[in-house]
Amino acid sequence: MLRMSQYYYKLSDECHSMTAEQLDGLYRLLCSGKKEASDLILRLEPERIHTIVPGILILRHVFHLFGGGTACCRQIRRSGRLSMSKNTQKQYRYTQNRELSWLRFNRRVLEEAADPRVPILERLRFVAIFTGNLDEFFMVRVGSLFDLARMVPDDTDNKTGWTPDGQLQHVYRAIPGLLAMKQQIYTAVMAELERSGVRDILPEKSGTDDMKRINRFFKSELLPILSPILIGPNHPVPHLVNKHLYAAALLESKKGHKAVGIVPVPDNAPPYLLLSDKKRFVRTENILLHRLPVLFDAYEVRESCILTVTRNADISFDDEKFEDNEEDFRRQMKKLLKKRDHLAVVRLELSASVSAEFQKNAVVTHSCGALSDIYRQLPAQYALCVRAYR
Repeated sequence: MLRMSQYYYKLSDECHSMTAEQLDGLYRLLCSGKKEASDLILRLEPERIHTIVPGILILRHVFHLFGGGTACCRQIRRSGRLSMSKNTQKQYRYTQNRELSWLRFNRRVLEEAADPRVPILERLRFVAIFTGNLDEFFMVRVGSLFDLARMVPDDTDNKTGWTPDGQLQHVYRAIPGLLAMKQQIYTAVMAELERSGVRDILPEKSGTDDMKRINRFFKSELLPILSPILIGPNHPVPHLVNKHLYAAALLESKKGHKAVGIVPVPDNAPPYLLLSDKKRFVRTENILLHRLPVLFDAYEVRESCILTVTRNADISFDDEKFEDNEEDFRRQMKKLLKKRDHLAVVRLELSASVSAEFQKNAVVTHSCGALSDIYRQLPAQYALCVRAYR
């Protein structure tokens, strides 16, 4: 479009703007059906002969929508953004932020899980899809906002005028309502499944026979592959893997010394243990949580929870920095993927509320970084749904 304006109005190639009058004149020419219009398109933009007219219609509508119809000072820049003065800020009400729009879309996914006409297992699947979508939203969308907030904190969104930090604050305000809605729907779905005998059982609430089965499972299948980690003044904080479940506990020795113990849920462990009726089940992370006093027998477990972190996964690469061959591309991507595993944490999820003392410990401090929000949902509870979906 800019090339056509330069050619038609005989402007310099260095002119990277278009006035309202020039846009309207170009619009009238292209919509006139004259041979001059078709010759102009074929000379400059032949590959767009079928899309140039719809494109200029959309561009002209957006241009006038943002107050560009009366003055020459309104310009369309090569970057694709509209340069708007302060008196046109009210026009932002016609557009919406991309991140909040995506959250509204994911809310509609969750609403499918609330529809009683949908089969019950399909409703559970929609909860899982919502959860997976939200994980990716934090890894990519929120991760990119974190990067922008550090690199270009004054950059503004061209649809709302918000800075990256402002967008993050709006996202943080929108998320708790979605999590509460998911909790309510998941509880209703599980209550419906209980009518068929499918129940999520806590180890401490299981019967004698079930507890014997849980003990055998723990000793024979879990204990040999567990790697308990004790964190204290002389023990560094381990790297927490993205979206991996950890059983964590605040410990106190007989002498009153405080420490933190964490146990990663093994990747090769089954996500749950079916009980004798093949309908009730106990989640593996809850078994670990119940057995933390055994794993850290030299300490008293003051409080415990399941935690998981979500890391920034927004990576990019410059394909001009390496040669155009398959081996270089593979090598570069391997480096980027390794780097992605150690990017900043953008979300911390806890299965229960914890004390201020627990929040100040090394694990939580290391995980949160500069985060101001800790989402106290039940990540382990939904992990079962996500695993089933994936």
